[in-house]
Amino acid sequence: MVPPTALTCVFLTLILLPGVLAEPSDRVVDTHPAWAPLSPEESMKRLRLPPGFCVELVASEPLIREPVALTWDGNGRMYVVEMRGYMQDLEATGAKEPVGRISRLEDTNGDGKMDTHSAYLDGLIEPRAILAIDDGLLVGEPPDLWFCQDVGGDGVADIKRHVTDKFSLRDSNVEHKANSLTWGMDNWIHVSQHGRRYQVIEETIRHESVPSVGQWGLTRNDEGRFIFSTNSNPGMCLFVPPRYLSGAAHKDSRRTMTGAIHRNGGYDSVWPAMVTPDLQSGPGAARKSDGTLRHFTSACGQTIFRGDRLGEDMQGDYFICEPVGRLVRRSEVRHTESGHIELTNRFEKDLGEFITSTDGNFRPVNAHTGPDGCLYIVDMYRGVVQEKAFLTPYLREEILRAGYDKNVGRGRIYRVVRDGMKRGPRPKLLEATPKELAEYLGHPNGWWRDTAQSLLVTRQVQSVTPTLKKMALEHEDPLAQLHALWTLDGIGQLDRETILSLTRHHDSRIRIAAVRTMDPPGLYFKRLEEMLADSSPLVISQIVLTAGQSKEGTSRYLIAKCLAKHPKHAQVIKAVEAVAPRELVSEPASHVLALDKQGRSLFDRGRTIYVELCTACHGSNGQGIQAPNGALAPPLPGSPRLTQAPDVAVRILLHGFTGRIDGKDYEGLMAPFGATQSDEWVASVLTYTRREWGNQASTILPADVAKVREHFHDRQTPWTQTDLEEEPSE
Repeated sequence: MVPPTALTCVFLTLILLPGVLAEPSDRVVDTHPAWAPLSPEESMKRLRLPPGFCVELVASEPLIREPVALTWDGNGRMYVVEMRGYMQDLEATGAKEPVGRISRLEDTNGDGKMDTHSAYLDGLIEPRAILAIDDGLLVGEPPDLWFCQDVGGDGVADIKRHVTDKFSLRDSNVEHKANSLTWGMDNWIHVSQHGRRYQVIEETIRHESVPSVGQWGLTRNDEGRFIFSTNSNPGMCLFVPPRYLSGAAHKDSRRTMTGAIHRNGGYDSVWPAMVTPDLQSGPGAARKSDGTLRHFTSACGQTIFRGDRLGEDMQGDYFICEPVGRLVRRSEVRHTESGHIELTNRFEKDLGEFITSTDGNFRPVNAHTGPDGCLYIVDMYRGVVQEKAFLTPYLREEILRAGYDKNVGRGRIYRVVRDGMKRGPRPKLLEATPKELAEYLGHPNGWWRDTAQSLLVTRQVQSVTPTLKKMALEHEDPLAQLHALWTLDGIGQLDRETILSLTRHHDSRIRIAAVRTMDPPGLYFKRLEEMLADSSPLVISQIVLTAGQSKEGTSRYLIAKCLAKHPKHAQVIKAVEAVAPRELVSEPASHVLALDKQGRSLFDRGRTIYVELCTACHGSNGQGIQAPNGALAPPLPGSPRLTQAPDVAVRILLHGFTGRIDGKDYEGLMAPFGATQSDEWVASVLTYTRREWGNQASTILPADVAKVREHFHDRQTPWTQTDLEEEPSE
């Protein structure tokens, strides 16, 4: 007999399965949406928001075209990244032409709409990332990262200084390049889909290795914890801060660190307001009942809202865009004592989503907290949001049927406002005194706090040290204390006495930050041992991470004591994994060392390509990213198509793959990535995947690729497993 509790669990599981979710009660689906482009005013009429909310138009064409991201400088001027070469037709003609730009927009009359424009930086190739730093901008234009400044004051950059040429690869897929430059509470600039973080101190820029996470979009909460995503996974989070996972010694542990998000209910299900036939995976990705997209397929551009002009109930909520579904999700965020973050769709039972549209060209790709305390949405407003390499025959046909390929060169930026609430004042932080900047660390809008901290740290303003210490120790707002603590750390003025005092603070977030700033850890071992009695296991987790930065014997003792206190706590266990003794891990592995010089070069380049491009579907461990209905892609470790006959793997990369694999269906599509890449590019990524995760296959050389490319030069369709079995290897 099945116990009653087990029957209850089965019943609850059935309720929560995406396939049997109850449809939101107040949701209405438009079966005849607008296909042709609309004016901003007409498009806004087709936006649906909860009662009490509406959107205001901030900017649109002709001021901007193809916007993908934005930032504000300390004086509230908006800078918009325009990817003007993106998919101007279905053949991606001119994608690599230098037509991208950064526009500077300003609202000079205070009506909330941008009325002046200048081309701050022009002639860019597929720009995609931006962040205001002091009186300049960091601009990501893969493979380059630039620091730019307008010295003349005319809204045009006079200085364009090169930071690095390793900001992703120019010839990699446009959907898999570094993006979302984000100021961190730790005074570092973090990036999505990129294995480095950056710091700007008095115009000196340095960078260091960290794990590569996410796909398009990166955001953080008030205390500095990041949430990122991939196309089909709308929420991912590391158990420990990125700095503890850098270096080859933690290569294996990094793979298990991204499971810190719990998505409640039917979170992965999305609820568009219009039929969505233009789906990459075909009609099977839509609901049979109404033809709408079932699950996230292009999750991107997220933000944790930290503004102060939309109501207290909005603060700390997680917003993420879904351009294929023409919607923006709003989520309740709950931080648990286990170290997990729980996400719940606030409108799952009634409206379905926070913002939806019945305009087929509404394409939200980014969300931001603005200086005025409101939420901003970047709408690329275009028909095609799929890069050429991923255009399936079905999707191409649907695009042509709706005429979506004709809608290019537009774009809108919206501000979400709430009834009865006014926008906040325009900032003037670039001219603010050090004392005023210190005071802004306690501002109710997170944008002001971050910008003030960034200016103080970047400029190394040490004259405010006494004010910051007093704020860190005595301010009534714990968030102001956090910012003061990290600002002191960033200007090199955080002393031992202040750290020790804050380890006794009643707020665990401040105790965690105090422990995190202990450097070198050995000076604090006595206090850390006393803190083992702390009631919060999250504090204990940080003690593990901090102690692990020291090679002294006491470090291992402290780590062992922490683990003994919380042997089953998820975040404590992950912290221990992150700081495992480095001598226990050997890198590179012996099978990689066995490669000759050319093979090693191909392997190293292939690893970079794989991280940039392939992890979105195959995952960092090669096992395939899990989607609601199964894995996106088949596992690569031990794959016979990858590791046996070399030409089979080459054929798949050159022409793509479709259909069942070994009797299983996968949600993703293997696009013909190698078709437009060099023979060396194909050889590199295959050499890497054939030698990683225990695979022991031979090196593939560029000449091998060239031979296969010539032999099958007439092939126009993807391979199937039957094709490969019927077409023998050479």
